[in-house]
Amino acid sequence: MVYYKRPNKPKKRTPQQNSTQKKVAAPRKQERVPSMAGGGRSRRKNSDNRSKQERLHDSMNYTRPSGTKLYTHETTDERKAATIDAKAQRAVRINARKAAYAQRASKASVRRAINANNRKKRVLTKKAKVQRVLLLSGILSCIALLVFGVVFFVQYSSPVPVTHTVTVGVGKELPAASTWFTALHGGARFRNADIDTDVIGDYKVTIRAGWRDYIFSFRVIDDLPPVAVPVSVSVIAGNTPSPDDFYKDLSDHSAVTAEFDASATKPDFSEPGMYDVAVRLTDEHGNFSIINTVCEVFAVDDEVFFIRGGDKPFEVKAFTSFADTDDCHFVKSPPEGFDKELGEYGVILSINGEEYKSKAVVIENTPPQIVVKNHLIFVGEKAKSGDFFTADDAIIKKLSSAFVETPDWALMGEQTVTVRVTDKIGNYINITPVLNIVKDTVPPVIHGATDVYATIGATVKYRTGITVTDDYDPEPKLSIDSSGVNISLAGEYQVTYTATDRSGNSSQVTVKVVVSPITQTILDDIANQRLRQMGVFDIYDPLERVKLIHAYVLNNVKFVRNLAYPDNDIVMLYTGLMSMQGDCIISQRMSELFFNIIGIESKRIINIWDKHEWNLIKINGLWYHYDATQYYDGVTDTFCFTNARAFELNDTVARFDRYLYHAELYPEVQ
Repeated sequence: MVYYKRPNKPKKRTPQQNSTQKKVAAPRKQERVPSMAGGGRSRRKNSDNRSKQERLHDSMNYTRPSGTKLYTHETTDERKAATIDAKAQRAVRINARKAAYAQRASKASVRRAINANNRKKRVLTKKAKVQRVLLLSGILSCIALLVFGVVFFVQYSSPVPVTHTVTVGVGKELPAASTWFTALHGGARFRNADIDTDVIGDYKVTIRAGWRDYIFSFRVIDDLPPVAVPVSVSVIAGNTPSPDDFYKDLSDHSAVTAEFDASATKPDFSEPGMYDVAVRLTDEHGNFSIINTVCEVFAVDDEVFFIRGGDKPFEVKAFTSFADTDDCHFVKSPPEGFDKELGEYGVILSINGEEYKSKAVVIENTPPQIVVKNHLIFVGEKAKSGDFFTADDAIIKKLSSAFVETPDWALMGEQTVTVRVTDKIGNYINITPVLNIVKDTVPPVIHGATDVYATIGATVKYRTGITVTDDYDPEPKLSIDSSGVNISLAGEYQVTYTATDRSGNSSQVTVKVVVSPITQTILDDIANQRLRQMGVFDIYDPLERVKLIHAYVLNNVKFVRNLAYPDNDIVMLYTGLMSMQGDCIISQRMSELFFNIIGIESKRIINIWDKHEWNLIKINGLWYHYDATQYYDGVTDTFCFTNARAFELNDTVARFDRYLYHAELYPEVQ
């Protein structure tokens, strides 16, 4: 392809440059010749072979002035001929140049058309490429949107079924179809909704959700407890009713068993009375309900005694403890006035449709043997009828009593009351004791309350030696407030005694409690007393003395772990001596105190773990191990033992290498 290169435009010149510029002929335009290689820049070619001077003259339209010579050797004719010839040649050249210009213009026009066409093709090609890119991008975008839509529809629009069986209680409505899905976009409906939820069992349901059908499991279970109407029951003493007797109108979807509720108190059906009854109803599926009702246990006396000529009425409640007299009546009764003659009369009672036999016995009145006594109460109190008489224990259990007339409890002073005392047979006696109602204003008196002196850690018995008396109340109450006493800290504290009688009168006595610090002298006194109890002072052999001390500490100091000991060794040892409990530290300190009293040299020793303490004792110039701690491993022969025995215990029964110690810190042990 041939490209035409437009020549560069000449630079604009200033007027001064144009005036000084010598006017010369314009150079000939050279023809652009295509390269043989078919590309690149074209090379220029001269159209003739004239000299440079001749071309310059021709281009400038130079006309030689007349009378001048072109060459000095030319003649006139020759010059004319040369002039004509030159003009002809010039015309030929001009025409040639015009033809060349026309040819070049034609070629340039063709080239411009070709270039324009090429440019148009390039533009069209670029647009086509852009259109193809846009079309391809659109197609890819549509595919991506389609894939995304499919994924979204599958993931979010498709229902997600549950993995478990849906259950519903018997008799309840069928749950919604969406219950079987954890994620549901859109509706769901049953394809088979003819399930009877009143029938317990497993079913299969078909649900249409989205574009497909799903088959699920559906279970109807019994989750309703049994329902029944409570019924009160009356039974005669000695008969045990069935739990089924305490309800009616039972309703449940499965078989029900009834039993007395184990969490409630079961009635004693052998003793008359009114009892609360709880019956547990449990169906086959474990559902249960509690029926709460009552049971009346009544008795029918085999015989009822009537005093001849007495005023005891002949009525149903005289023969039975049954409360509802509407369901109880006589079927057979004695004739009217039967209680005027001694004898026995048959009686038949009907209770809840059941007949029970008894008899009425007419006897002479034999009053019970009792001792009448007067009674004193305070304002605001009430006495019982049984407070006005006494009898032998065997007799008083068979007696009952009641006021014939209710006393006036608001009347202060003495008044006579009438009490009827009746035995089981019906014999009775009316007594008239005196009731004395008084107002007590005198407080009780506290005796024996004195100041208390104790040492730190001692046990103080504040009630010892304290008595309380009152003018009316034989047993006034006594309270002791010792909350302000800190027996572990030396100081002076107060204890308050308060006595109160039945009428509310009270008195107080405050005493001091002086807590003194523990001294070594006190410990020595206690140690000497304990040594005398052991019998140590009765023997003189050091080894036997050690054996007695070891046995006392081992057998009497109870082993207790993790006790909080005070920082003061004297107080700690005193606490151990008083409480007789502690760990190895108390046993070691107590034994050391005893050794100091009897003159046996000893040293404290502790194992490498800081877990156990014991003693080293010097007997007959030799050092031995001594341990009186009450462990649970059965080791007791530790009152005087050697290193060999200690190592043996470490390897056998002793815990955590109990007797492993730094030997270089202590005297040499046998």
